[in-house]
Amino acid sequence: MNTACSEFENLLTVFDEIDQSERARVDAHVARCAACAALAQALSDVETALRAEYGDVCAPPALFGRLGRRLSRAPLREPSALPAILDMVGWSAVTFAGGMVVWFVAPPVSSFTGPILYATAGVLTLTALAITFWALRANED
Repeated sequence: MNTACSEFENLLTVFDEIDQSERARVDAHVARCAACAALAQALSDVETALRAEYGDVCAPPALFGRLGRRLSRAPLREPSALPAILDMVGWSAVTFAGGMVVWFVAPPVSSFTGPILYATAGVLTLTALAITFWALRANED
């Protein structure tokens, strides 16, 4: 299955909920793609089996009210800051590695002294930290 099929895989799982024009597009793709046709058939077989086994089962009306109240009280989870922190650590490691390459490759008579190298690494690290905080703030919106 190629990457173009991933969109159609998602649409096949919600086929009953999409509009007619989208259905026509999915049907046209399924007619051309054997892999998606097999997935559509498998989903249809599962739906048929579930309807045969559980078609007459109906949830009590009170359940919907309880679920609605419970979901409205459920706290929303904040997005994790971990990816941005890991990005900062990664960029700091890249900065350090670049500084080490410059330190060992630069000719000994060059003007790269220890304090200049440390100041440059510090500026680059602070830049990585600023980008990380910017990314965290952008995720808050």
